[in-house]
Amino acid sequence: MGAFNFHKFIISRGLGALCDQFLMFAVPLAILKSTGSTSLSALSFVIEWIPRVLFFPIAGSLLQGKNFKKIFLSLDVFRCAALAAAFLLVNITGIFATLTTLMAIMSLCYVLNFVSIESIIPANVPREEYARVHSRIQTVEQFSQILGPAIAIVIYSHAHVNGILLISAALFLLSAANLLTLSIASPESAGVTKVKDILRSNREAFVYLFEDKKIIYLCTMTWIVNIIYGVVLAISPAVILKHFKLESGALGLMQSVAALASVLLFYLIPRLTLRFSVTLIGQLSLLIILASGLFLGLAGNYYAYVALYALLSAFDGGFSVYIRIMRSTIIPAAILSRVIGVVGMLNLLSIPVGGLAVSLLSEKTTLQNIILLAFALSFVLTIVLLFVGRLKFGYKKYFPQVPKEAS
Repeated sequence: MGAFNFHKFIISRGLGALCDQFLMFAVPLAILKSTGSTSLSALSFVIEWIPRVLFFPIAGSLLQGKNFKKIFLSLDVFRCAALAAAFLLVNITGIFATLTTLMAIMSLCYVLNFVSIESIIPANVPREEYARVHSRIQTVEQFSQILGPAIAIVIYSHAHVNGILLISAALFLLSAANLLTLSIASPESAGVTKVKDILRSNREAFVYLFEDKKIIYLCTMTWIVNIIYGVVLAISPAVILKHFKLESGALGLMQSVAALASVLLFYLIPRLTLRFSVTLIGQLSLLIILASGLFLGLAGNYYAYVALYALLSAFDGGFSVYIRIMRSTIIPAAILSRVIGVVGMLNLLSIPVGGLAVSLLSEKTTLQNIILLAFALSFVLTIVLLFVGRLKFGYKKYFPQVPKEAS
């Protein structure tokens, strides 16, 4: 097998991320416009995220010991087929049912793709390159968030959601063709195929998880961050279209501005890590996420909301870099995929919970009050966690330190 070509790999990742952004822009917009209901739009968000959350630990076990090139290739071909099927069915079964089902399927593919990317990094990239590689992956994802909404607006204005589905299918097919020429080394570990093996694998992952205080702490902190992030993701289309009474272009502009802010931050992260610790970047990101949540709930106009949404998105990504580096550094490569599966499930639980809160509360209070409630809950839980870390876990510092920085 030839050497791993990161640049070719990132092309396929970029095409997939671009398609993800097309769908993230078009699906809630199409559902909101067709139903006129914030509650149904948020319910679709919840249905999309529940399979993603529940499948994470299973995905980690299923991928253990597999050929990751075949996994990536199969995922792209399957997503192409799912999008083509949705294109054919959307005018028959209706927008809400078709698109909600499609996004639930796509979320399962996202989990497999996410765990696979995290799992191949230690097998294909030198340890000293982890920060640069993770940052580049995040940067490509954020560039897709700049281009995705802008391109999706043009496609949607001419061909509505049908055009989005067809073009996304074509891009996944192109990504699959690129993967055929790529060499990817897979981590050496025993495969897991039987149900009892999957259960045993997940039990071992949970045992490892709860024996390592740092991982518990990271999971809890990520869960808290995702409360705000989940609510804002689920509610923002309705805030733009119904609260500020703007058109779909304003939603696309907000997403592009947020992505531009994220790209700038990810461009700076490798340089900042030369002067400051990754741990400090994680701490700063948490503070800014909490502050953004507060002021999003108080924003009085569209431009303030866009600026705060951009801050939240950028520093959620900054926090993610810290989390990914911690995982890659402290979890043994041989069990990385199965542990990431369990950690991913725990981390993401609060996102559909946030979407469900929006669905249940949107008819009872204002949209921005829901954001303020999410901030209040996250803030209180953060304070509790900081004290638990100092008093019960015995940490000398509030955040677990990246091992090479702790000395």
